[in-house]
Amino acid sequence: MNPSFDPLVVCARMCEAAQRQEWPELAALEGTFAAAMRHLLSTPVPAGREEELAALLREILKTYETLLALGGTVQQELANELQGLHRGRQARHAYKECT
Repeated sequence: MNPSFDPLVVCARMCEAAQRQEWPELAALEGTFAAAMRHLLSTPVPAGREEELAALLREILKTYETLLALGGTVQQELANELQGLHRGRQARHAYKECT
């Protein structure tokens, strides 16, 4: 399979982009990943290769779960930053009210 269209390779590249916080690259890879998965799942499985496909799908799922965990971590970091900004704004407003 062409590495640029291999869903496992694309998913790994998505994880790498998330680790670097390269969100535009990640977004671009999402379309490629979806197309690669559609292609993989629509292609008939040759006799005797069902377990190979199942193992590949398990590995893709494992890698995608890593990607989701990275996204969750970043989401929490952003929520914490926004909360800090909100607290700062509240403190500034309270200070202005007192002066």
